[in-house]
Amino acid sequence: MVFGQTNGQWPWIGDSLWGVANSTMFLQEFSPDLSRVTRSTTFGDGRLNRTDLSPTALMISDCGDIFLSGWSAMFGPSMGTPTGLPVTDDAFLTSPQDSGEFYFMRLSSSWKKLEYATFFGDRNAWDHVDGGSSRFRRDGSIFQAVCACGPSFPTTANAYAGSSGLLGCNMVVLRFDMEADTIISRVALAPGYSGVGCVPTDIKFKDSSFNSDLSLVIDPQGNVDTL
Repeated sequence: MVFGQTNGQWPWIGDSLWGVANSTMFLQEFSPDLSRVTRSTTFGDGRLNRTDLSPTALMISDCGDIFLSGWSAMFGPSMGTPTGLPVTDDAFLTSPQDSGEFYFMRLSSSWKKLEYATFFGDRNAWDHVDGGSSRFRRDGSIFQAVCACGPSFPTTANAYAGSSGLLGCNMVVLRFDMEADTIISRVALAPGYSGVGCVPTDIKFKDSSFNSDLSLVIDPQGNVDTL
């Protein structure tokens, strides 16, 4: 899987894929032996003469969903405020506030539905990120260390925060969650339980599943409780 930029008409390969025609950002999937392209699509603002994003991170979940991030690197003749990029109704920020904006996106495993897309950043500040400081986790969270260059970068309550203004940038560490659908089920007997006993008896199970928050207790009547 690759995520990149193009200056030309990138080919679409696949049936009924989501995308934005005549755009400069592309996603392309190869066969396991790299001998052929299995799917390919583009997205952006529908203008081939503008590069919307500098790619910073890409992840494919265990269920095949695509997670990506980029930032609107405004350095260069074809870069600018990334207006026109697709966002979803539940976006954290539905439109870019300036030319130094971040962009997070989640695409379904079928590539036929944009599940989430949002802008993120400060107002009137050249926020930016280097490619080596962006990482996804399997639960759909992206972690980024960014240079925040304005006084109103979004932070959580009680976070340490400060600003040096537009002439200097502060280091900001953020986590943004786009919620992976992946669930890996791991259930075992709770510590101290052998699983052997005479009815009636209680047998406790501990859930160590990925993306699951519950540990379960099942009594002989089938009632379920959490540890």
